[in-house]
Amino acid sequence: MALKRQVKCPQCGAPKETLKDSVLVVCDYCGSFISVESGSFFRGDGYATLQEKQMRRLVEPSAADARKTQMQMKMEECRKESDREGFRLAAEEYTALLAATDPELVPGGGGNPSELREWASSTAKAQELMQFDPEVSQVYDEYRDLLQELHSSDEPVEKARELLDCAKRCYRALIDHPDYPSEVYGGVEKMARSMVRSAVAPMEALLGRGVAHRIYVEVLGDKEQGDEIVCDNCGATMSEEDIKAGRCPYCDGAMVVDEDPWLDNLMATWKGVSSMMRDDESLASAAISHPMGSYWSNRKLPEVEDALRFLRRAVGWMPQDVMKRQVANLVTAYAEEPDLAARISELGDRLEDWEPTERPEAETGEEAPGVPEAPEGDLSEDPWVIQTAAMWENVRESMDESNLEMGLLSQAMTPFYMGKSVSAEQAVAFFEKAEPDYSRREMKKALGLMKPGAQSDAQKEFLDRIGKLI
Repeated sequence: MALKRQVKCPQCGAPKETLKDSVLVVCDYCGSFISVESGSFFRGDGYATLQEKQMRRLVEPSAADARKTQMQMKMEECRKESDREGFRLAAEEYTALLAATDPELVPGGGGNPSELREWASSTAKAQELMQFDPEVSQVYDEYRDLLQELHSSDEPVEKARELLDCAKRCYRALIDHPDYPSEVYGGVEKMARSMVRSAVAPMEALLGRGVAHRIYVEVLGDKEQGDEIVCDNCGATMSEEDIKAGRCPYCDGAMVVDEDPWLDNLMATWKGVSSMMRDDESLASAAISHPMGSYWSNRKLPEVEDALRFLRRAVGWMPQDVMKRQVANLVTAYAEEPDLAARISELGDRLEDWEPTERPEAETGEEAPGVPEAPEGDLSEDPWVIQTAAMWENVRESMDESNLEMGLLSQAMTPFYMGKSVSAEQAVAFFEKAEPDYSRREMKKALGLMKPGAQSDAQKEFLDRIGKLI
């Protein structure tokens, strides 16, 4: 069931009703653009796009992406050293880079210079105050604690109310601070709702079916609209049974209904997970496990019917024998988690009636990536090398010296686990930038240990090339 909400025009004050996931609309009275909350970018197709973007950036970052990662690390470094001025400068640059690389996260898409200036100024200053001003940081810390409790709470809707109240106090603390711009961009109410909406959206699947929907309606004020659901393919009106079945009885088209954000979120995150699978067995195993993810965060398990709805949309074409075989494997693998194993077993029982649909061409497995040639130019300035070296700073803090070279090698292997690859020359440039004094001898030992576990010929070739280069 679709949701809608009401927004107010910032120019004339007229009300405007929009879909819940609207981003930018035009006022019916004065014709001004109304920038709506950006929470839609963290759910459904928007969330899938963001995830795909983030995954691509890990292996194919632009110079701006790499610099943004460096600024994130610089902000953390300045925070630890209580360097407020350094933090402020890094936050200002990070915010500018964010507007350039992710304009969809900026109100109005960043197309209005005055709106962009207001957003960038208030965003950078808010980050500074949340880290260094005691009164603001105290409320912000409380917000983060509540957010951590949200997905594990027995009363998530009530916890969301507390979260919204705390978000309002966060923005009021900002407004009251003498160093903050005269107003919070968009006002306290709007920004607090946006803050909570953007926090809830990525965890829709973890909250359990129906919970996020209740939060959007009961806490954030969205309204339900329209009880009639029609097939996108043929236009026929669907019954509740048709919707549950996930298929139109008239044209056999797959039903995609925004009845609950839970399924949208699962499908969004599945897009990234499935792109890393190279065969039907691993894909089926991952698909069966995917809707069970909430078990690991709050011990909540989906109903079998809901898990089946996800499977029909995600891998409805998968052969029945593959699905049943992977159910059996997972039940054995989770023997130490009896509730989880039992639910997967129940799901397996329902697969007795599994009838695969025709496999879409788009789902045909792609060939695993090979090892690319080294990019031209100075590899110490390569965006992937710069970004990965910046990310290494976080990893390095918890790294035992005896495992340093293995850690570096594992970091360089990450693209392969995401269905991508980098050159051996880039990997070596990363080693030298991140740890100039790393031991070549220990790195060769790490290569020897990692080669037997290489999952593809490309990985073996990658490791062999590194061995020759060092």
